[in-house]
Amino acid sequence: MDIAKTTDCHPITVDHTCAYLYKQGHIHPRGRGRYEVTESGKQQITGGCDS
Repeated sequence: MDIAKTTDCHPITVDHTCAYLYKQGHIHPRGRGRYEVTESGKQQITGGCDS
């Protein structure tokens, strides 16, 4: 999925956001602009504030 095409955000904004999420350990690059959500990221998605 091309995130930039599914949001109202500029592609550069999407790139910066992905870079930030990667630095925080919430996503892991899988190549060709694709990412996998890490366990830490899954906790953030489900509202896990206790981590």
